[in-house]
Amino acid sequence: MPPAQSKEVWSVTVLYEDTDVRERAMRVSDHLMRQFWSEIEFDFNWWRFAYLEDEVLASQAASHTMDADAIIIAAQGEGDFSPTTRSWLERAIDGRGVREGAFIALFGGEEGPLSR
Repeated sequence: MPPAQSKEVWSVTVLYEDTDVRERAMRVSDHLMRQFWSEIEFDFNWWRFAYLEDEVLASQAASHTMDADAIIIAAQGEGDFSPTTRSWLERAIDGRGVREGAFIALFGGEEGPLSR
């Protein structure tokens, strides 16, 4: 009997603005798991924008983001990020250097096939 192949593990950082957009990000995450379940195991880390105000949590979130295979950002899309969130995002993305990865941005309302 051939040895079982182990799945590739992807680390995914999910940054979300509030509970409404978190729900949308959860649907996208579920979609990814269903789409790639036979090939990839996902390790999700969830960070609300408000957590980035705390120095310790912001540092932990940055560490996950810099090492993540995929980053999902979910926001209402109304206006701009807060100065703290914007600054944190810029530092975390810059900290990745040339590391490859997927970036998924979910902005705005509940439209599209993944919103059902």
